[in-house]
Amino acid sequence: MGQNRGVDLSLGRIEAARALIDPVFLDTPGALLLDAQQLLIAVWALDIAGGQITTISAILNPDKLTHLGPVADYAALLRSAS
Repeated sequence: MGQNRGVDLSLGRIEAARALIDPVFLDTPGALLLDAQQLLIAVWALDIAGGQITTISAILNPDKLTHLGPVADYAALLRSAS
């Protein structure tokens, strides 16, 4: 996996706790968003056309992420960021 970069997640008006982005290539280019304990927060999939990102799709539903590994408690992350 690629180099991790720290970012502040901004989801709508809610700012979440600090997260790591780990670039991956599954069926499409994308990234795994991990919390400080390396638990999965979300997966981003990127659509690229003409060398530019045209769409970013995000999966946050823990039921759809569990097959990838341990999933973070998203609600607790949001509470800790407040």
